[in-house]
Amino acid sequence: MSDVLIEILKMIDSGNRKKSEVAKNIAEKHGVTVQNVYQHLKKLEKPMQIFECSKGYLHLLQKRLFAQNFKLKDITKEASEYDIWIKHILSLIKNDIELKDSMFHVFTEMLNNAIEHSEGDTIRIALFESAYGYLVSITDNGVGIFKKICRYKNLKDEQHAMFELSKGRLTTMPEAHSGEGIFFSSKISDEFSIISHGLIFHHELDVNSLSELEGMARRSMYEGTKVVFKINKFTPKSVTAIFKQYTVIDEEGEYMFSKTIIKAKLIQYENEALVSRSQAKRLLTRVNEFKEAVIDFAGIRLIGQGFADEVFRVFTTRYPDVKLTYVNAEPDVDFMIKRAVGTAKINKKS
Repeated sequence: MSDVLIEILKMIDSGNRKKSEVAKNIAEKHGVTVQNVYQHLKKLEKPMQIFECSKGYLHLLQKRLFAQNFKLKDITKEASEYDIWIKHILSLIKNDIELKDSMFHVFTEMLNNAIEHSEGDTIRIALFESAYGYLVSITDNGVGIFKKICRYKNLKDEQHAMFELSKGRLTTMPEAHSGEGIFFSSKISDEFSIISHGLIFHHELDVNSLSELEGMARRSMYEGTKVVFKINKFTPKSVTAIFKQYTVIDEEGEYMFSKTIIKAKLIQYENEALVSRSQAKRLLTRVNEFKEAVIDFAGIRLIGQGFADEVFRVFTTRYPDVKLTYVNAEPDVDFMIKRAVGTAKINKKS
């Protein structure tokens, strides 16, 4: 399949795209005519790989390959997540070995989470295929992942639990799990989301896909947990490469998961400004457990002096062995960070 066709499928997969918008964007990106893009769209319409809804938006045809409810007692007694993968899912994935590796890793990790952590009695697994890739949903009727983390870690609320989950190395069963499963699964997937009790944790969602899932979360207050992930057929990520990206060798030659990316927007409540030291301390919870942390300020309009000072002076002074960097800072945010870093340097000299 040509690069133009793949790009068309990718754009439509992100959701809520009109034909004219797709044609214009693809033509500009690939240096082809709008008419040429329309010809490619016709190639996809004939075998019904895409269709146009009444409002003019293009959608990928999603074919359901598998859907089944499993009783948790039957899984734990007669099968494991690996057995379910082999018996029900593997033969339905038709593409190359790297795609199967990615699907296997995320599927078995997320199903194992539901089996061992949900405290429910039923798990529903569904697999869908489109021309662009595969979508899997794993839903349980348990206590809810964010609620359980709150209970175990004694956190303020479920949004705080969601934020801690995003950092990685968080588990409610440290004797049996490393806390790395969700972190790496979210990085391996093209799109990854967890919905529970009206909240949605997500990674790499296009704004249209996110809007759709947020609507789902508001309309349907899952008592348990619903995990949804997508992996495309054409450029699946290398599982090994993802692990290498977040792994370093320590002084004793041991390989360890030591890097995290922290999305500052996840600690906001109702889009509040990040100004206080208490907010900064919430952002920095457990960060000292890593060798490197990258704070992503995407979507943050401004930060206060106290917040910046706590993160970029107090924390870095207290934990000099943790490499703390940041990305996606607006000019006002960048100014406050550099001001705090400058104060730290002055204090070190004096």
